[in-house]
Amino acid sequence: MPKNKDVIQPIEANFDDVVAKMVAPQRNLRNEPLRALYSGTFRSVLDFDVDCYVLNDKDKTAVISQQGIQWLFDEKTISTYIGQDVIEKLKHPISFHNELGVVVLGYNAEVLADVCLSIISPMKSNRDSVALQRAFSILRFAAKIGIAEVVYQACKYKKTLK
Repeated sequence: MPKNKDVIQPIEANFDDVVAKMVAPQRNLRNEPLRALYSGTFRSVLDFDVDCYVLNDKDKTAVISQQGIQWLFDEKTISTYIGQDVIEKLKHPISFHNELGVVVLGYNAEVLADVCLSIISPMKSNRDSVALQRAFSILRFAAKIGIAEVVYQACKYKKTLK
């Protein structure tokens, strides 16, 4: 414990190690840690790089990385245009392991649709906004196949019917 509580001591570890210690991965129904079965990037289906995953839970949840959401939409955009209901969802990311065993934080892909819709609604008059263009690109594509399907396609995951 530091002597001066107003001073933050340096941490002798990389970012991924710190996150792994602070955020335990969630677990599936068999009490196994959640992990990505498939991964991909929006680059294969849209015009920007955002990591996405399909998890090993019973629903094969489609997930967008937290870093991806932060890259798509900066903090000012989020705080200005996003409603409290969506902010609450963003406060509770899903924790899981990627293929390398690194703990990743992400959101159910449906949260991305909520964020995009929140941004587009009040920004209709500002057609030059980068955030608006990105949100519109995502929704235009997702309207055809569903937001989870965007992730499934990016991850090259084929959902089978039972």
